[in-house]
Amino acid sequence: MGYVMRALVAALAVLPALLANEPARAGARLIDYGMYATSGETNCDFSAPIGYCALSSIQHVATATDIPGALGISFGIHYALDEGPSVRSVLVFPPAGLKNPRFPAPAHSYSHDETCGGSSCYDLYSLDFPWEVVEGIWTFQVWANGGLVLEKKLRVVLPNKKKPGKGETRHIAAL
Repeated sequence: MGYVMRALVAALAVLPALLANEPARAGARLIDYGMYATSGETNCDFSAPIGYCALSSIQHVATATDIPGALGISFGIHYALDEGPSVRSVLVFPPAGLKNPRFPAPAHSYSHDETCGGSSCYDLYSLDFPWEVVEGIWTFQVWANGGLVLEKKLRVVLPNKKKPGKGETRHIAAL
């Protein structure tokens, strides 16, 4: 027992030094989430299994963790950063992944870097093709300064199906 206590005291003694070298993590604040109306697609890139387009108009339509699995639905998160650094946005798809017929393997996640620059950011996904309508938990993550600062789980539900898992929000405290 004495050895364990000495090891614990030694570890506690160096903890402040370890924490001092830990980079500060920016926090994120969830503004809203759920379904959105979008328009004005520009700078589209469909060279990868998951395409990307910038949008000129985004309007929050409904707050919801259960998202109808139907073509034409856009859903995701709207957030602001406490400090405004560049972030990596990650979207983790349900376990089956998205199976774009133009590519041999399913995509299990999509990520991109963006800069909010003191303003808010949106991370959205639009169900534009039948192969994108995948039931289950879709996890939106925001990473900044090497750490996860925001995570929101939304559940895509197909009509007349039992709902899998529960959507939830997790805020990660800054160190």
